[in-house]
Amino acid sequence: MAFRHRIAGLAAATATATLTTAAGQPAPARADLPRVHIDAGRAIGDGPKTAARMVIRGPGGYRGRIGIELRGGVSLTFAKKSFSLETRSTGRQRDVALLGMPRENDWILNAAHADPTLLRDDLAYATARRLGRWAPRTRFVELYLEGRYHGVYVLTEQLKLDPARVAVPRDGISGGYLVELSSSPLKGGFHGSSPDRFYGHKDPGHKQLSNSQAAWISGYVQAAEHSVTARDGSWRALVDEPAAVDDLLLQELFKNYDAFRRSVFLAKGSNRPLHFGPVWDLDRAMGLDLAGTPVGVHGWITADRPWAADLLTDRAFTAQLADRWRELRHANLLGHMLRRLHRSQVVLRAERERNARRWPRTRGSSPAAEHRRLRAWLIERVRWIDANIEALAT
Repeated sequence: MAFRHRIAGLAAATATATLTTAAGQPAPARADLPRVHIDAGRAIGDGPKTAARMVIRGPGGYRGRIGIELRGGVSLTFAKKSFSLETRSTGRQRDVALLGMPRENDWILNAAHADPTLLRDDLAYATARRLGRWAPRTRFVELYLEGRYHGVYVLTEQLKLDPARVAVPRDGISGGYLVELSSSPLKGGFHGSSPDRFYGHKDPGHKQLSNSQAAWISGYVQAAEHSVTARDGSWRALVDEPAAVDDLLLQELFKNYDAFRRSVFLAKGSNRPLHFGPVWDLDRAMGLDLAGTPVGVHGWITADRPWAADLLTDRAFTAQLADRWRELRHANLLGHMLRRLHRSQVVLRAERERNARRWPRTRGSSPAAEHRRLRAWLIERVRWIDANIEALAT
């Protein structure tokens, strides 16, 4: 019998799926975005973190010390850069509940420069949470650096092992670990089962791992990979199947360019199987490719990707995919996504134009037009999956 998942926070499922949106309904109350003021007195580099001061006024605000550095790979070449920051007190990290998010000290100011709507990561994370999976919480803010307006940013929880973030049991050598799959070598990481597959240690970092811990988790991941390629069902003893179903569906729903190739995270808790997720970095998704050019709604994107290619040969697994998709559609997942887009568009209406003036783009249309295109793409993508999910399961 196909398993059923609980969807966190959903009301009772509607009897039929719908393509309705919140457009035409009363708009949410409009309020100015929180303003984040950061003063370092010097250039901020790509590590180590530069000491600075940060002020966020209002509820959930902050006034105090931070460490800040540039973050990203390819995105470091963009004009508008992202930052990692750490809230601090004298000589140590300082856990704070920034803008109502759970207390922690590691945060990201995501520039979302590759995404003309600024909304893709926020929408992907919110959708994952609706599936009952942990994903980073976000807040839209306006950043001022050294007193100068620097644009709209997405304040985001950093991925790390934490009771309020990636919460897995950590008792003994079998957990916890958070590793990242990549198509290029990651510092201090390890090879997968093939020479073109690499993993990095996200948390703990490679410098915090003992030799025995590093050997154990690399051996476990490689064994899990081999069990999937065996195509005999043995992988279910090593990999969390419901999490793999949800992760693959999310990657396909958003047609993520990086799906199962890079920025893919897997968590391992003590005496628990390997868990796909949390989802991360979907600015090149939902109709955009690596170059920022449009991508159509048709076709499966994971069929030839690591892990997914083998999982999709498992008839029981693809049946679970179809069952889960029907469940989500019955619960009006698309309607929830469209309402999230509408609320975010209202919140960012003025600020998004100001951000576009600060960081003019050389391609693409206006932010409002890009928002309409994203909305239309999501509707058509869901319709395409509706028409093709059963064929995938046979």
